[in-house]
Amino acid sequence: MINKISSLKISNLYLLKWNELVAGFRSKIELKKYRRNYFTQTYEQCFTSIDAINCLINVLKSHPNFETKQIEKFVKIFSFLNK
Repeated sequence: MINKISSLKISNLYLLKWNELVAGFRSKIELKKYRRNYFTQTYEQCFTSIDAINCLINVLKSHPNFETKQIEKFVKIFSFLNK
């Protein structure tokens, strides 16, 4: 019974952290207009994967619960997209 209660507290803590990250991402991501398929189709209020990754890195850097090592690991994983 105690194990279940402590695991619920931990999962709620992770959920709160996740919700904070999502809220930070939503408030900081810049929505733009993009054209695809040789300028025949446009998409309003969207973002590219590069924009999302860069925004998420900035959100993680400003979040107090993430260490620099974790952020550097994230940057290394997704650095191939910027090339």
